Amino acid sequence: ATPGERSGRLKGVYPWGGALPPSEGAGNYAGEESRQGAPASWTFLKGYRDPFPRTAPVEATPANALGLHALGGNVWEWCLDRFNQSTKWRVLRGGSWGREDALLSAALRSGSDPTEINNEYGFRCARDV
Repeated sequence: ATPGERSGRLKGVYPWGGALPPSEGAGNYAGEESRQGAPASWTFLKGYRDPFPRTAPVEATPANALGLHALGGNVWEWCLDRFNQSTKWRVLRGGSWGREDALLSAALRSGSDPTEINNEYGFRCARDV
């Protein structure tokens, strides 16, 4: 199956656990602070707040058990995989600061044209220390 076909099969699992809203400090998600400068129709996680209305420094959130920061939230991360066989789209994972809904699921794989510029998209550089 392609990432597009596998997307969202696992329900109710998020990078922080199994409930909405996330626990305090879980990451940079569309909390109430994200309404700054946003249109009145902006949707957000009611009852959640983090210090960053848009992107945040990666190490602003606690590391997970593997020592990795911000695998969920902050920006969608580009992946090398193709989203499906019928488009040139690449996979995006992890949700972003601009999402408050099912798009935050740990099982979700989104996709987009890799030439698209969006302030919710980014990539991760990692090195072995």
